[in-house]
Amino acid sequence: MDPDDKPIAGFPAKVELIRHEWHSVLRQHEGTNTLRYVSERIEILEKTDHIRLRDTSYDYTYMTSRSGDYVIRVSREGGTGYNQFSFYSYSWGTSDVTSFEINPEARVDIVFDKPVYAPGEKARVLFQTPFSGRMLVTVERNREFSYRYLDVANNAASMDLTVDEKFLPNAYVSAVLFRRIRDEDIPLLAGHGFAPLFVERKSNRLDVAIKAPDRIRPRVKQKVTVIAGNEKNVYVTLAAVDEGICQVKNYKTPDPYGYFYARKTLETETFDFFKHLIPESKTARVSSSGGSEAEMAKRANPLGVQRFKPLALWSGMLKTNGSGEAEVTLDVPEFNGELRLMALAYKGDRFGSAQLPMKVSDPVVITPALPRFLSPGDSIIMPLTAFNTTGKSVALRFTVQTDGPVAAASKGASLEVGPNQERFTNIPLRSSNQIGKATVRVRTDAFGETLESTTELPVRPAAPFSSEAVTGIVDGGKSVSHDIPDAYLPFGRRAYLTLSPYPVANFAKELAYLIGYPHGCLEQTVSKAFPQIYLRDIALILAPSTLNTGSPIYFVNEAITKVTSMQLYDGTFSYWPGEASSNRWSTVYATHFLLEARKAGFAVPEGSLKSALAAVAGIARSKLTQEYSSYLNNQITVRRIADKSTLYALYVLAAGGTPEKAVMDFYRGEKALLTTDTKYLLAGAYALAGDRAVYGEILPPQFPAEEAVRESGWNFDSPIRANALMLNILLETDLNNPNIPRLMEYLSTHYHSGWWYSTQDDAFTLLAFGKAARMATATKVEGTVTVGGKEFSYKGGNQRIDIEPFGKKVTVAMRGEGRIYYSLVTEGIRSDGAVKIEDKNLQVRRELLDRSGNPVSPGGIKQNDLIVVRITLTSSVNDLDNIAITDLLPGGFELENPRITEATNYAFIKSPASADYMDIRDDRINLYTAIRGGRRQMQFYYAVRAVTQGNFQYAPVMAEAMYNADYRSASGGGRLRVGK
Repeated sequence: MDPDDKPIAGFPAKVELIRHEWHSVLRQHEGTNTLRYVSERIEILEKTDHIRLRDTSYDYTYMTSRSGDYVIRVSREGGTGYNQFSFYSYSWGTSDVTSFEINPEARVDIVFDKPVYAPGEKARVLFQTPFSGRMLVTVERNREFSYRYLDVANNAASMDLTVDEKFLPNAYVSAVLFRRIRDEDIPLLAGHGFAPLFVERKSNRLDVAIKAPDRIRPRVKQKVTVIAGNEKNVYVTLAAVDEGICQVKNYKTPDPYGYFYARKTLETETFDFFKHLIPESKTARVSSSGGSEAEMAKRANPLGVQRFKPLALWSGMLKTNGSGEAEVTLDVPEFNGELRLMALAYKGDRFGSAQLPMKVSDPVVITPALPRFLSPGDSIIMPLTAFNTTGKSVALRFTVQTDGPVAAASKGASLEVGPNQERFTNIPLRSSNQIGKATVRVRTDAFGETLESTTELPVRPAAPFSSEAVTGIVDGGKSVSHDIPDAYLPFGRRAYLTLSPYPVANFAKELAYLIGYPHGCLEQTVSKAFPQIYLRDIALILAPSTLNTGSPIYFVNEAITKVTSMQLYDGTFSYWPGEASSNRWSTVYATHFLLEARKAGFAVPEGSLKSALAAVAGIARSKLTQEYSSYLNNQITVRRIADKSTLYALYVLAAGGTPEKAVMDFYRGEKALLTTDTKYLLAGAYALAGDRAVYGEILPPQFPAEEAVRESGWNFDSPIRANALMLNILLETDLNNPNIPRLMEYLSTHYHSGWWYSTQDDAFTLLAFGKAARMATATKVEGTVTVGGKEFSYKGGNQRIDIEPFGKKVTVAMRGEGRIYYSLVTEGIRSDGAVKIEDKNLQVRRELLDRSGNPVSPGGIKQNDLIVVRITLTSSVNDLDNIAITDLLPGGFELENPRITEATNYAFIKSPASADYMDIRDDRINLYTAIRGGRRQMQFYYAVRAVTQGNFQYAPVMAEAMYNADYRSASGGGRLRVGK
């Protein structure tokens, strides 16, 4: 083609026919010592022609000499560039072992002569195989349609297949290739392959079109016509949706024809016992663990504001008239942008869809530029832009009205805007010392119309949401009193008192803490839901504020869905959604949860559970060991023990009805490898397997508390978790064991001696106390609760009392025999915005830099400046897992690039650290990482853009090891200014 896109007559071209010849050899992998094929390609030039192209199409005819993989290459005569396309040519008896590439994984490649077939057509199918032999070929989908055997010579075979109507919309051609036993020089025993064969009946497609204007005004009733194949009584429906929403959600216009012709899953299963006849070398498998996440209050903005109102209109179901048309009237509200019109139609077994863009705009489009959020005390300059879409000049007088914690310094502004011109003016705004939803309304009159723009934005706290709890007991005849501090902002603050005859009442804060975790790692997902299996009714009393979106049953079902969606091909579970690696302890933990949920009556997919138990069996048989640190006489001792996930796996397998007796007997004879809690696990496995004699032999008769040193990863071990796990086992296997009350007392006393515990601590403790609560007998105690001057009566059982207002005294007085357990919880955002600035075994620092790495002053930033944020994390130890870093952005910044690497164009950045997981929000960035391999210092980089002029609060950056509260840091904070 010439520069004007016209064909060039007489263009000199060279055409080459090239055959690829494959020479395959066996090579041994250095790492795994396994054998695999490696195919090396050689190009054989079979034919060259010199031609002159015409200004119309040119037909070129060629003939292949033998079976193989071919390329036609066309180039300019004397030139180096070329265009090419490839194809396969196959005929029986003309191939040899060099004709096709050998797949290194012993896969049989299946190639069809057409991409799609119609019912009744013949499909020619080519099989490229890793070796010769006998091959079983089946056509199947949800059942087997047909089968045949083919002899494979010279690593290739073919067959003809008549396409049946029952193949719609697709079937699968599956091949299982068996090597000849005499071919002992080939290490591969069998080859496998399958490929979808697509079938389509084009008469099922229904032509659909939409007739509408290209551009309309907002606040009008607009008629739109859907045309469906010029046929009457066709069912149609029309939707009009903001194109911006469709793009954000990557939403595609529904295609019913494509849906019904979408590829169906292969539902048959191929069983291969050939590998059991002759031994075959196996490849090594590697799995890795991940990190964890922290509490919702520290990681997410507690305010949710719908910044832009979505526009989505729907016509309902309609029928076409005699002309094949259906008319829809859309009531378009205030809106400026583009609508996507989407129409669907069907009649009988015919389907179709269409889409059409339609712009909606006022004669003058008003756009106030506001940040995504503000903090209390922020002040900004709001640019107010007006775009005149007409051919006439207009004088505009704006009025500004605000609601909520934002006020405008000026209530009006004027602007002259010429034809097809855009101009702006500035209006100062300031947020008060409150939080909540703010609304900014801008109105003006233009061309006889009143135009308005309404924007909502959150005034977000610059301090995290926090929760405090006081727990204790009140015996009959006694009373206790506590003050409710008036130290929280009014928005979202809450205080309540829970009373219960069961010790679990003292864990209201921990239950709310667990349910409040929003993130997606496997350990947190399971920990959040596990206790609720047994705390369904108690959770409604202890933490009802966390259950606004559903009951505990809802949360357990949601967790089952999420956990099963994270299952990998080998039955294990990924630690983060979308990851390909798993953690041994978390896989067993997730399987235990699914078993307990099924036992409690929840619907658990049988296939997922079966696959998970098979993976847990593999963990149990691994017989790994680990270094174990524990406290003995106030000293830390270290010894090598059996990996705790292995013993946990044995217990879970026994609970699932598939005990691994051989492995259990191995550890029965190797008690030196066991700790107190793993002895409980092994004994519990024997008890669940029905062997009470061995259970009594292994179970420690006395109460020795297990004092494991807390782990920040691996098995998530800790003293609390170890003893809570022991209590759970006794409650499942030995309800009369005298150590049950001793373990409950240990947990009740020691659990609340500190202020921080991991989700593993919370989950197993609450799980145990939830089971115990269902077995406990009620006490005979009642009394009164006084809040200020208001009195509430307590008649026994579980009771929750909401406390309002703050700043009052709460008194709990009981009478009768026995005791009650109480928990007084206060939560909210502290009005002083206090964040404790400290470094405890961790140090986190934040720096603002320019593109060259020079420091940037928080008071000298200009609008549109690109700022590189460097976060430096320094640890006092060589290894520390599951560290969360939270950096809240100021209101004037927007995230530009969250993943700056060495490949990014900033010369000063050398060896940046990469987070294990990154959670990006509008107003903050959360990084999850670990200190490993002795690298005690890490530097993370991300870029922000200064988008809004003003003065802003800048919250401190925080870091914490979420499974070890002895490692935390907070630094920085203050004010930041963005100038013009």
